[in-house]
Amino acid sequence: MPDLLLEVGTEEIPAAVAPSTAAQLERRVKEELTAAGLGEPKVKVFVTPRRLCVTARGVPEKQADSVSEIRGPSVAVAFKPDGSPTKAAQGFARSQGVRVEDLVRRSTPQGEYVFATKISRGRPAAQVLSEMLPQIVISLDFPKTMRWGLGEYRFCRPIRWVLALFGEEVLPLEIAGVKASRYTRGHRVLSPGPHEIRDLDDYLKRIRSFGVMLDQVEREQVIREGAKRAAGSVGGYLVEDNDLLQHVSNLVEWPTAFAGRFDPSYLEMPEQVPITVMAHHQKCFAVRDGEGKLMPFFIAVRNGGEEYLDVVVKGNEKVIGARLADARFFYFEDLKKPLSERVEELQRLLFQEKLGTMKDKTERVRALVGCLCELLELDKGVRENAERAAWLCRADLTTNVVREFPELQGVMGRTYALKAGEPEAVAEAIYESYLPTSAGGQLPRSMVGRLVAIADKLDSLVGIFAAGLKPSGSQDPYALRRHGAALVRMMTELPRPVPFRGLLKEAAAGLEKFLRVGEDVLDEVLEFLVGRTRTSLSELGIRYDVVDAVLDSDWEDPGDVFKRAEALNAFAAQPDFDRFMVGFRRAANLTKDIEPGQVDPALFIEPQETALYEAFRSVKEEAQTALQKRDYGRFLSVMTRLKEPIDEFLDKVLVMCDDLAVRQNRLSLLKNVAMLFKKAADPGRLVLQ
Repeated sequence: MPDLLLEVGTEEIPAAVAPSTAAQLERRVKEELTAAGLGEPKVKVFVTPRRLCVTARGVPEKQADSVSEIRGPSVAVAFKPDGSPTKAAQGFARSQGVRVEDLVRRSTPQGEYVFATKISRGRPAAQVLSEMLPQIVISLDFPKTMRWGLGEYRFCRPIRWVLALFGEEVLPLEIAGVKASRYTRGHRVLSPGPHEIRDLDDYLKRIRSFGVMLDQVEREQVIREGAKRAAGSVGGYLVEDNDLLQHVSNLVEWPTAFAGRFDPSYLEMPEQVPITVMAHHQKCFAVRDGEGKLMPFFIAVRNGGEEYLDVVVKGNEKVIGARLADARFFYFEDLKKPLSERVEELQRLLFQEKLGTMKDKTERVRALVGCLCELLELDKGVRENAERAAWLCRADLTTNVVREFPELQGVMGRTYALKAGEPEAVAEAIYESYLPTSAGGQLPRSMVGRLVAIADKLDSLVGIFAAGLKPSGSQDPYALRRHGAALVRMMTELPRPVPFRGLLKEAAAGLEKFLRVGEDVLDEVLEFLVGRTRTSLSELGIRYDVVDAVLDSDWEDPGDVFKRAEALNAFAAQPDFDRFMVGFRRAANLTKDIEPGQVDPALFIEPQETALYEAFRSVKEEAQTALQKRDYGRFLSVMTRLKEPIDEFLDKVLVMCDDLAVRQNRLSLLKNVAMLFKKAADPGRLVLQ
């Protein structure tokens, strides 16, 4: 069973797409090998800046043979009474490429039929791979693609060489006009090549000698350790950044970390500015001293060895110095004008063509914050700070630093607010209004920040949906999925429930100046947020059927939804949960299409009817009290007292009896029981073993 090696050499692949490309390529190769009948060999994919590499151990030399049976006419049609074949049998055999005498008889539910057994011989694996691999590579998805030369192929970067070996044989394939060979190329400077490769083992043994660390995990480890040593060489400690580490590891094939220095005067700026300049623009790590203070050093990573490293250090110091000089100039220029005087400048920044400017959005957000404060009955100080923060929260978009370094929005808003003498709560809320900056990221911690962030995201959701730009497939330019998930999570942290649809209507009212927001749009937004809630609950480890049961009960208050889901999920983990729930589930399913009605004890015939009715009356008030207090653990505990009566009722009472009045009365009793439980969750949606 030979080994497969495919290496597609390219111009430098963007570091940002390397992880997703590796995952995509590995998945596609595994799926296609399995689908082609080539077993399930151990597949590994490596991506460096200049190559996509696929290895597969133990690929069969040929596809497995496949046997199939094709049904033909019935035996009665295929053969005459004397057993000789009819024209129908002869025609069927001829169409399937088999002899009439090779047809077999099989009994089926429809009667006895003749079948043709066909054996498809497997093709040589080399032939299959030569057709399969080019299609996989060319069909990879990238955010952006390019053409090169006079070719018509599109790829993330031009393809320069293809190495394709099956065992020791070159696969006769071609990708984007480049024919496969047994030659690879090494590091662009350290060992450019070409280098002849015998087989996969030879490749893996020698690739490092060509100046290429193939495994990204190894490159990350080398960079981390080298960066720490470089930081220690200047008496400091590395400021670790995993995202930056992954990015840098996809920029180099042979990493060498080194330390550089910049002018200490640049540390007069807030430390996040030089850190951002170094990380986002020069892909360098920062250094702190033993007290946690930023030091005037940076750690960069070279794609190469130690030779002429002093020249590389000087070049990086020059570039970093120029970048930091620009940032310092912008920073001190920005300090000349407080944020409060910048709000009017937002009139020149467009939020969305149908929804007005950032100034318009600021006014809408401030109004929504005021509405939230009233609904939550917050004190005057909180309201004043929240409205002030809402008014200033996007003013930093007009500053020089944020225009040059958009990653610092919110960070600079907080800094400039404090410099202008704004209350600390206002400054912190300006920063928190931008949170979360990534899916599942940090949420606002302060009440003021939470209020501004909720109002901002409500306005964006309703406005963008009304403008007809809701997320579709992978398209979500306004990050509404992230905003929606964050909004749901923040609503769970409010001190009291608020009418969610009422909030959406307030947001819609603020948009009347720009476009009309109908009830259908609000329904779409609510449905979207229910979906975000479902995702958030699943990420917390809540059972899928518990999520369905809770969301089918009610979704007006996200905080209440989370409490009910957590309580029911914990309850479902108990050993006797299924036995407890079976009666409630049967009651819910029996009465799902029944309107609730009054129960008349005078119509009871069986003692089990009376027993269930009395048990229901005895727990109803206590259960409703637990619901009002949102004590769902207590509610479920109280409801367990109905288990025996409801089981006895369903086992011994004929619900669908002939007497219409008695039948309706029994259904009404079950409906009342199911409706009480449904105030926490729909029992009919729970899956029982």
